[in-house]
Amino acid sequence: MKRTHHLQVARLGQALASPVRLRALNLLAQRAWRVSELARELGESLAATSAHLKVLRDAAMVVDEKRGREVWCRVESDEVLALLAAAQRAAEVLLPELREAAREADEDPHLLRSFQLGALAEDVAQGRVTLVDLRPGAEYLSGHLPGAQSYPFPELDTADLTPLKRKRNIVAYCRGPWCLMARQGVDALNQRGVAAKRLRAGIVEWRAEGLELERAASPAATAPPSNGASPQAAAPRKPE
Repeated sequence: MKRTHHLQVARLGQALASPVRLRALNLLAQRAWRVSELARELGESLAATSAHLKVLRDAAMVVDEKRGREVWCRVESDEVLALLAAAQRAAEVLLPELREAAREADEDPHLLRSFQLGALAEDVAQGRVTLVDLRPGAEYLSGHLPGAQSYPFPELDTADLTPLKRKRNIVAYCRGPWCLMARQGVDALNQRGVAAKRLRAGIVEWRAEGLELERAASPAATAPPSNGASPQAAAPRKPE
């Protein structure tokens, strides 16, 4: 490779060289965000968040999208998510701290240990597995794993879980391998009598494998379902 080629590839590494930008990419993989609300979710100032987004934008990892008078940010392509997923896997293998954290995470009794995402999708489609989405409702509406039912983690305490208690082989997911809402949500489901397993993968890993998402009819909607029930979803689509 020519030196200029190495320089271009290095731009991607530089863009990923920030924990804030990594968190931002994971959030932007869930749905498009306004800069102001993304800053609040990240716990960063508006100026700092804008600066981080500029780095990601310059590396072609995110793009702006105009909706009416508002500008939203979103992940540009599935290649970005494949890179993010690969970096996560490599870090868990190469870095001692993450290796130990992964080992401890594997001791979770509710973890779904052996699975392939393609096979899981087929099991859900055939009714052999019930899939639960623990993310905030706005993220579910923007795009979710096909067949998943929305039970947002912040609403689990008041949600009617009776329909889930009649199901078998329940698997729940959230924002990815290190999402605290995933572990806490699955623990809460089990405490309330729903025997659920936790899927380490999330939207990033799903899209990184080229699998389709299902999308609700109103992608711009921001309000979560009022009672934890799954909103009516449109036909599956290719991820954007």
